[in-house]
Amino acid sequence: LILAIFAEVLCPLLIMAGVLVRLACLPILFLLAVALLVVHPQWSLEEGQFGWLLLIVFTSVFIAGPGRLAINTRFVGVLRHV
Repeated sequence: LILAIFAEVLCPLLIMAGVLVRLACLPILFLLAVALLVVHPQWSLEEGQFGWLLLIVFTSVFIAGPGRLAINTRFVGVLRHV
């Protein structure tokens, strides 16, 4: 339950802030996959379409990455010198 709350509350906040975007997508993707494939396997594609849509969106964000406006990109130069 604690991990689900972490995945549904803290991880989206990290993604919106642009901090550790790819890492924050992983718990969300895991939670969505478990919810769709294990908890609700009887759902048709119509009944679970919002869950599948979220899975596609967060997979796309995971693959594409945060982009140039993310907070992490501002500290890349600083971290290279450490």
